[in-house]
Amino acid sequence: MNLKIYSGAPGSGKTLSVLNDVADTPGRYVIAVPRKELAEEFGAYLRERLDAKTRSATVKTIHSGQTGFREGVVRRIEEAVRDHADSAHCVLLITHEGFLGSDPVLFEQRHGQLSSLVVPQSPLSGLGEANWL
Repeated sequence: MNLKIYSGAPGSGKTLSVLNDVADTPGRYVIAVPRKELAEEFGAYLRERLDAKTRSATVKTIHSGQTGFREGVVRRIEEAVRDHADSAHCVLLITHEGFLGSDPVLFEQRHGQLSSLVVPQSPLSGLGEANWL
């Protein structure tokens, strides 16, 4: 699994840099964010960027605010990771809650399941800096 840290002041472009790298670099990504609205926003941005560059990738957003599903969030996350284990370029956007509720073994680099796990970290009090891992 890759580990790349994007660090900088709030508003310095870390989020767009991460999303652009994810859109431009084929692989299997899980992006865990603190709020379901962010998952939707980031998913829309990635789809738009991929369409503009005429690139093919699966972008799937899973969170508790979605209706019409019989399965719970954790089961849908597990199924999505397994279903796309062989995809050349797939992005799964989930919430921190969904990530923490999932089996950690699912996110290990086994059987080619995952290229990168991206988790935005909140700025630490008083430091004025935020990180993406």
